[in-house]
Amino acid sequence: MGIFPFFTLPAFAQDLQSIQRSIASSDYVLAKKQIDSFFIDKKNNVDAPAWYYKGRIYTEVVRQHHKGNYNFLQDAFKAFLRYQELDTQNKLMQLNNNLDLFQLYDLSYNTAADFYNDKNYDLAYHHFKIALSVEDYIRRKGFSFQGKTFPAFDTSLINLAGSAAYLSNKEEEAIPYFERLANAKIGGEDYKGVYALLYNHYSRKNDQVKATRYLATGKEIYPDNEYWIKMELGNLPGYKERFARYEQLLQRQPGNFDVMMDYSVELFNYVYADAQPADFETRQARLQSLLTRALNLQPQSAMANFVMSQHAFNQVYYLEDAARGMKEDTPAEKSKKQTLTIKLDQKYEELLLFSLKAYELYITDLRPETKENCRKALNQLVIYFKKKKQDDKVMYYQEKLKKL
Repeated sequence: MGIFPFFTLPAFAQDLQSIQRSIASSDYVLAKKQIDSFFIDKKNNVDAPAWYYKGRIYTEVVRQHHKGNYNFLQDAFKAFLRYQELDTQNKLMQLNNNLDLFQLYDLSYNTAADFYNDKNYDLAYHHFKIALSVEDYIRRKGFSFQGKTFPAFDTSLINLAGSAAYLSNKEEEAIPYFERLANAKIGGEDYKGVYALLYNHYSRKNDQVKATRYLATGKEIYPDNEYWIKMELGNLPGYKERFARYEQLLQRQPGNFDVMMDYSVELFNYVYADAQPADFETRQARLQSLLTRALNLQPQSAMANFVMSQHAFNQVYYLEDAARGMKEDTPAEKSKKQTLTIKLDQKYEELLLFSLKAYELYITDLRPETKENCRKALNQLVIYFKKKKQDDKVMYYQEKLKKL
């Protein structure tokens, strides 16, 4: 019968030595099996070094074999946290200045960035989320490695986490990230959409308090009226809804030229569509009043003058069509046609006034996007002078057209 030593090395110590040998030989697949087996025995849950090794092992398994497995990264982070709970002196991590935590952050962030660039937003989101958790923890603990520290507010990482969540159709999870940015009043062109997104999100939820707050903050940081007008209109489905929203905007901002012009253009397209709308006369009168107000505010606006000239041109067309169908068999009919003729002459003069002004404004600053408007203004001038039988003016503006 053999003789056994009086003292034996505890079994759990032998297990940890095996795990350390696997780590030393970079066999992290085997090391993971060993550490998982080690923790099957619940009494080992209080072994601080074991938790440290688990964090290292799980980090390396992801790095070398399973980059998509964010659950392993979460487990690695939890293991490091558990280790530091059990070892308040943090002896093992202090040996390399907490490098393990910084490596876990780098792995999470870089993997997330790769998935994001590959448009795999779901995996990108989960990895960014881990990177942000690790970063927050390192910052709270005041850890640094070779002078590397993290900013008090990592704008870029928060935005990436929110964007990845949003792009993977996890809007409810994305919103808190965007709120962190908005509540901090982060500026810069890359973040303008954050405020619009929050406004739209809370508008859909009928939370007008938050919707109004984020809209006001966005306007404060980015004084871009046209952008916010379009954003407030959102994706309203029909003309009536959009016109009602424009009217609300004008009630709040009666002197907002951009609102008037955007409204005027949409109203123009509605009034003069191929099929005449049932409320043609009411909407046409509203268009006239809007354009008049806009021109009172900015008489040198090329766009306002051009839209008004187009409005006058369409009115001329409708009045001439009506005049052709009128009879003069009775005094009443003659009087009615005379009234219409006077109105037609008035509209022709408006056509001249606004077409000429639009042309003069466009031609001094002609760009590709305004060239077609300039051409239309010239065509309207040709039509006017043909009506007045002024051939010299007709030829003059026809030559201008050729040069365009």
